[in-house]
Amino acid sequence: MNTTLLYSLLGVLELVFVVSGLAVWLWLRNRRAGARIAELEGLIVAFLNLDRVIDIIRYDDDPKAALMREDWGRTPRVPRPGRPSP
Repeated sequence: MNTTLLYSLLGVLELVFVVSGLAVWLWLRNRRAGARIAELEGLIVAFLNLDRVIDIIRYDDDPKAALMREDWGRTPRVPRPGRPSP
């Protein structure tokens, strides 16, 4: 076998190995970024609904159950009628 051909095949194999390693690294980085985004979304929801959480803790008879029942969307909740506004 020609040594030039052998070296070119080894070069191609090395390139494939490097590219596959880069693909794995990018995939892991993307997963970590997705996890960070999910955490930030949760913090944003908590921040937007902070007044609602305080309202439930202050005025509800069973705040734990009320917090579990609540639908925590991305938009801030308006206090229920009959409750003082913070």
